[in-house]
Amino acid sequence: VMSEVPGIPLEQFLETRRRSDRARAGAGPSERALRQQIADACRYTGELLVQLAPTLENFSNKVYHRDVTPRNILIQEQGGKTGPRFSLVDFGLAVDAVKWRSASENSGDLGGDGRYWPASAWFVFSYGVHELQRHPSMLHEYRTCLDVHSLGLTSLRSLLEMIPSLDSEWNLPGAGDAIVKLKELKAAWARYWSNARRFWQPVFDAFRTAGDFEALRATYISNGVHRTVSSDIRAIRTALQEAREACRSMTPDSGLAGIPALFD
Repeated sequence: VMSEVPGIPLEQFLETRRRSDRARAGAGPSERALRQQIADACRYTGELLVQLAPTLENFSNKVYHRDVTPRNILIQEQGGKTGPRFSLVDFGLAVDAVKWRSASENSGDLGGDGRYWPASAWFVFSYGVHELQRHPSMLHEYRTCLDVHSLGLTSLRSLLEMIPSLDSEWNLPGAGDAIVKLKELKAAWARYWSNARRFWQPVFDAFRTAGDFEALRATYISNGVHRTVSSDIRAIRTALQEAREACRSMTPDSGLAGIPALFD
């Protein structure tokens, strides 16, 4: 399917952007270029959500993808005023939605890229799916929200990686508070991403080498991995809310005016 759908993986697109940003880092962007980069990041992320969120909703009555990540999202840049086009591919881990929601026999096991799992998925990895019955909110999240959660994390990662580095001096008059809150959001994301990668790598290695999952589960239970992920996600939500409020007064020429609607 990927050979038939136009575009490149979003993961590849983001990596290319990172290389380009590193190459330009020494020169320091002009105020105009800085505003344009921020506006582009908002526009691309907005298109990602506008195009794929309805897609997930439309097929969620029949199927859950369970691996909505930058590797399985293609982006096609169309040039001019036409925005990018996004497509979702690789349904290899998809499950029947009705069976999945009802937790019927053979409905499917935990799968996908753990860096994009919600806390409920980490709970299932540690304790098993049957323990979810004692936690209604996590049960609902695990049975109905895996795809939208992954799309949300993918969108946030895309936005923050496309926004220029906040470590340099930004020359955007009147945007001081907004920049501070965006820095806090980036810090919250970096904390989450670091932990998610750290938790996922041993699981991935165990899948690849038929490792000792029982020992790994015991370690994750002892370390409260699902609670750490939940705490990190809550911190991101708080930072999103504060950044949204700080950007409400920004004018269109700042490049930040699109953030409040995006964060809603």
